Order: sequence, then C-alpha cells, then structure tokens
Amino acid sequence: MKLELHHVEALVRDPDALDDAMVDRLVELVDAEPERWLQLAEQVLESDADAPKAAPFVWEPSEHVASVEGQAEQRGFDDTRVLQPTTLRRLVDRVRAAAERGLAVRPVGSFRSHSDVADPSANDGNTVVIALSHLNAVHVDVDSRQVTVQAGCNVGRLNEVLDGHGLALANMGSGDFQTVAGAVSTGTHGSASSVGDLSALVIGIDLLTIDEQGRPRLLRLTRPGATVHAPRHPAPGNDFVGVVQEDSPDIFRAALQSLGCFGVVTALTLEVVPRFFLGEQRRLIEWSELHDTFADRATAVGFYEVLVNPFRRATSDIRQSVLVTEREVVDGPNAVQRSLGLSLAASAVGTAVARSRLRKMLKKSAIIPKRVQQGLTCSTVTNYRRKSFRVLKIGLKIDALGAELAVPLAHAIRAVDRMCEVVQSRWQEWQAGGDRQTLWRTHALPTSPLSMRIVAPSDALLSVTRGQTDPVVCIEQPMLLDERREGDGGDALYVAYREGVESLFAELEDLLCGEFGARPHWGLRFASGPVDIERMYGDAWETWKVVRARLDPRGVFRSAFTQRMALDALGTS
Repeated sequence: MKLELHHVEALVRDPDALDDAMVDRLVELVDAEPERWLQLAEQVLESDADAPKAAPFVWEPSEHVASVEGQAEQRGFDDTRVLQPTTLRRLVDRVRAAAERGLAVRPVGSFRSHSDVADPSANDGNTVVIALSHLNAVHVDVDSRQVTVQAGCNVGRLNEVLDGHGLALANMGSGDFQTVAGAVSTGTHGSASSVGDLSALVIGIDLLTIDEQGRPRLLRLTRPGATVHAPRHPAPGNDFVGVVQEDSPDIFRAALQSLGCFGVVTALTLEVVPRFFLGEQRRLIEWSELHDTFADRATAVGFYEVLVNPFRRATSDIRQSVLVTEREVVDGPNAVQRSLGLSLAASAVGTAVARSRLRKMLKKSAIIPKRVQQGLTCSTVTNYRRKSFRVLKIGLKIDALGAELAVPLAHAIRAVDRMCEVVQSRWQEWQAGGDRQTLWRTHALPTSPLSMRIVAPSDALLSVTRGQTDPVVCIEQPMLLDERREGDGGDALYVAYREGVESLFAELEDLLCGEFGARPHWGLRFASGPVDIERMYGDAWETWKVVRARLDPRGVFRSAFTQRMALDALGTS
C-alpha cells in the first residue's frame, strides 16, 4: 500500500481518534516513505491554514492540577491526597495542619521528575502532596531586570510575561511545562557554556518551613551581595505567617536546589536579561568530525548541544550519526520555519508515532538503529530565527524516561565513546539470538538518541557543576515509553523492557560515575545512594544535610528520596 493524502490527514488531524492498530499501519507507511510523509503532512497543514488558530498562551491552573493528580495516580500513590491551596494563607494553614497530624508534606511542581525526589515516602496515606498551581503571580521590576514569580507558575507563562516587558530568561531547558520552582529545585538546565542551570539566575527565595515547635515560618533568603528590588509577598508583620530574613550564605546555596526537602518554596526572584533573538542551525555530521571539534565548539558557540545515535557502530549504513545544534544571538526573526519533523513531534502526532515505533521496536530489534537515526535525520534546521524562548523550547510530546550524567568537558567525548561501547556489546548479544523477552530484560537497547548539553558552573551546593571551573557536559540517555501502559502488568514484553531500561540506566551510571566522576541529574533516573552522593559532593553534601536538619527539624518534608538517602533521622526532633 502506498502512503496517500487521506492517510496523512487521519494521522495529522486527529491521531487520538485512531486505535493502536490503525496508527501502526499508518506509521509503517510513513517509515517506508519518510520524504513523502513530510511532503503530504506539509500539504495537510497548509490546507488547514484558514482553520481557527491556537488560542494565545493562557495559564490554566485547573489543567495543571489535573495533570499533577494524574501523575500521582500513575505513580501508584492511591491514598495520597493532592492539596491545591488557592492562597498563600491557605497553603500555610494546610502545611501547619499536616504537620500537627504527623503527616509528611511533599511539595511538587509538575510532578514529572523521573527520580524519587518528588515521591512520597510511602503509599500509606501519611503524605499530602502540595500542588501550587493557583499560586502563579508574576511581579516584574523592569528597571532592575528582576522578576519575582510564585512557585506554581510554569516556565511558559513566565516567558510570556517577561516578553511583554521586553525581558527574557538568559537560558532555559527544552520544555516550558515545568513550574519555575520545580525546575530550579532539581537543577534543570539548558545548553550554554556561559550560563549555569536555572538556579544560577536566582537571587531570592521564599521558603515555607516548620520549626521545632511546629510553627510555620517563611524564610526570606537572598543571594550574598545581591539586592532584591522586585516585590516579595507577604510583607513582614502579616497576620498569618512569621517572615524571617535569613542571611546565611550556606542556607541560600543549599536552598537553591533543595529537592523539596527543606520546605515549600513559595516564590523565587530571578535576574533576567533584555529580550533577545536566536538563530538556530541543526545539521548532521559524522562522529569523527565531532570528536575533533567538540571541546572548541562547545565553548565558542553561544548555545550548543549534540544528539548522538548510540548505535553509530552497530550497522555499516549509519554514517551521519550526530545532530549538532548551534544557536547564536541575532538581530531579529525571519520567516524560515523550523523542521516539520520537529513541529510534528511537538504535537499529538509525535506521541502517537513514538508509541507506535516503540511497539514495533520491542517486537523487531533489527529496526532500532535506523529508527533512532531517523529521529536525527528529520530534525535538521537551517537559519531558524525567533525570540530566544521560542528557539530554546523544543517541547517534544513523546512519552519518555531519562537518566542524565554530568561529566567534565575534557572527558565528554570519551564518556560517550564508552556508552556506545556498552550499546555495541548489548547489540551483539541481540545478534547472537535468544528469547526476546529475556533479552529486553537483561540487554535493553536504547530507543532514542542520547544528548550532550553544556552547563556553566553554579554555586548551588548540589549543582552537578559544583566545584568545577570549566563547563560540564550533561549526557542524557532517554528511553521511549507508553505512559498508558505504565503499571500494566498484562504486557509481558513491555514489562521486560521497563525492567531492562532500569538495568541499562544503572550500568551507564556505574560506568560514568566510576570512570569519569559523573554526577546524576536530580530530576531524572538515578540509583546512586548516600555513600555515592557523599563521594561526589564531599563537604557540600554534608553542609546541605546540616541545613536540611536545621530547616526541617521535625522531618515534615520527608520523601522517598530522604528515606533512600538515610536523611529522615537527621531531620526529626
């Protein structure tokens, strides 16, 4: 069967209306004729040009709350209550009440961290989850180039508000769905050798804690040497919470990435920059070319990142196995459109196609290297120019789970080489044959390209760049998922794959931490325990633990992470 216009219309216009079997048939046609697919998809989109346009960006707290509730249920915390305070006073009251009842309080942002930092300590009904979606006010001080943003506001809304004042974030991650507080607290970063993770932009933190007597206190933290001009609320002397100015540099640096373990971050003040435009180039090169140019280009280009096909040695016909993205500041926008493949991947089409490809890869491993390469080939871009936050946002709508490890710039190429050697070894096991279900469980193969992003050093105690003088390279290996099937034990092949994903992540983590002193991203999958973290961070980890014990003496903000790190006894009086 040949790919026809009506096939593409069905897939592009309403993929959610199609069952999996139909999607699989259509994606099979798409993969057989990728160039024709893009041509017909563009034709469909052009024919829809007169259709009603998407509404302007609007922050909908109810949608965010529903998403958080869905994530809580998906993680299996059926007894966990998700509280949604609509005012700061109600937040204070609910945290106080939970503490009085001996409940744990788990503040979450978008609740989409892949690690256990956002997870309640146990599914026993003794934890309340706090979602701050309704606390999303933004206060901009244009003259000082500062913005105070309440914790529930997401990055997308903040970008729009800043743009309205001619301002912008200096950098951001590839998505804007995260809450600002969640992104800062877990070390979310973009890819630029001159800009650290988002916590490096923070000069003020408002942190709701519970003291030894069970009283709520709002700590007002300010970066040493900085002055906050943007308004902060509530004012000292209000009638519902004590506001305490805390001047300790250690507490500020610890609270930058508190992982929700100190209290509830209610607001952050960030330094911002004048609005700027970026020009983007995304091109395919061979690994040997990247090998020779990476270190120089990573520090010379304003915003630089790389996607690598980890199967680059698996088959003889994969040559251009690296997609390099270079972004530089330009004077203004142009009319050039981004890659259609990227645009489709950022829509419901991307979700449907990725799920279909995963289903096929699980049944036919031989197609995996080419399908991973196809993800690079369809993403090339030439001279795309827009406002910075529109260029930095990719926003793929693809179910995925990831693990990321930060290594020194000088070791990055060798680290990726070693990761690819692991993949090559696993690929050889598959070529030798065997039971598919067993192989997925014991020798899972990557189902996505790995990424290399550059991050400048930061002073946060738990920043992966802590103590470095040069930028680090954060290497992430994402794996495709089908969120509809998470927790469903009925599909034995998918269950084996999910077990194998964890095994692959653990092997890569052991490898890079052991050979290159890597540090895992706090918001993504990692297995390192307290001994490992102490080795990675040394005195910074000890100081962070001391601060946690001081700010959460009753252990109110305990979690699965604090339990795994043996921290709960340190914060219980």
